[in-house]
Amino acid sequence: MKNSVVYIKSAINHSFGSGFVIHQDEEGCFILTCQHVVDEVGTPLVENQTVEVIATSSNTIDMAVLYVNELKLEPLPLQIDNCNSADVEVIGFSQFTKSLNQKEYIHATLFENPIELLSKDSGFSYNARKIKAKEGFDFERGNSGSPVICKSSGKVIAMLSNKEGSNVGYAIEISNLTEVWSGLPSNLLKKQIPINYLSKLIEIVKVKKGIVVALLTLIAIYLLSPYVLTIKKLHSIEEEIIRLHGESNQTIQDKAPKYAEELTVKIKDKYLFSIAYKIAKYQDILNSYTLAASVETDKKQQILLSQKAIDAWEITTKFIQQAKSENNRWVLEENVEEDSNLMVATAMAIEAKASGDIEKTRNKFLELNIEHWYNRYIKRNEKEREPNIEWFLKNHSNQKEMQ
Repeated sequence: MKNSVVYIKSAINHSFGSGFVIHQDEEGCFILTCQHVVDEVGTPLVENQTVEVIATSSNTIDMAVLYVNELKLEPLPLQIDNCNSADVEVIGFSQFTKSLNQKEYIHATLFENPIELLSKDSGFSYNARKIKAKEGFDFERGNSGSPVICKSSGKVIAMLSNKEGSNVGYAIEISNLTEVWSGLPSNLLKKQIPINYLSKLIEIVKVKKGIVVALLTLIAIYLLSPYVLTIKKLHSIEEEIIRLHGESNQTIQDKAPKYAEELTVKIKDKYLFSIAYKIAKYQDILNSYTLAASVETDKKQQILLSQKAIDAWEITTKFIQQAKSENNRWVLEENVEEDSNLMVATAMAIEAKASGDIEKTRNKFLELNIEHWYNRYIKRNEKEREPNIEWFLKNHSNQKEMQ
């Protein structure tokens, strides 16, 4: 376990910190550390190798994921539920002398109640835990990024982020990794059910329904845990997209495409999602790319973002047709298809204005009956006009190329 905790140093200054292996593939290892460690070292090195920073937080969570090619170390097991005991161990690096650093175990107590940390800028919040070093131990410079290991399970439940004085610090719950790493392997964080809880559950179900149902219940809990984590992440991204509508154009340009890409990764190939849920998420993707295109000033980038929005709409439309064939009440009664068509009409209008290709968009507007649905929308939402659609409807019969 101790070998899986690594020393992160700088190629350009004297800063350093700690990190630990959380996953490996055939070519190397993934290492979790603090975002501020990466910022301070500038160019991070592990085992004297240059690393690739593959994930950092857009929501101020002090976490970063690094990748080290050709490094082979055993990943530390992770745990997202509470530790049965307050006793934890922290393994990290600190300065021993001016020329030597040391790796040591720090015995500590992890406080049970989480602390909610709130970003002043975005309003995004996440949980951290207060941690206190036991007598005879201290938190030192360089400990940032150290794993906090539950003694009863031997698994990492948090990561040391910062400290107050020499014996009090704050640790970020390992569950926050789902907010930082969009490429997180689905089986990396699975909620563990305590053995005593499982045994009680088995006894209850055995009495009520029999051993077969008991086993099926446990299998369902095991299979659904990564699904629940994915749902949590999807809801978080959806909230961030909603907040974007009040942000500056630059913030929208920076964040909207990223959120759309994260949603695309999370929703794809998830067979447990209902048709209605997939439609809603692809509408979010469509909305994000369209929003980004609407504030973009570079025409080539506008065309690219608009096309991505149109691609998302095409997928949405396939799911809508499937839902209609299944007589899905939500799709039939809530104007879902019309709403999607109006969303993509904005993207199409933006693409037409940027490319000058009016004819293609004119034909699509006629096919989708956009003018009719937009007039209905205006009657319901008089003050919420869409300038790109209005521009196209006003000029769509003009045969001249529009600038």
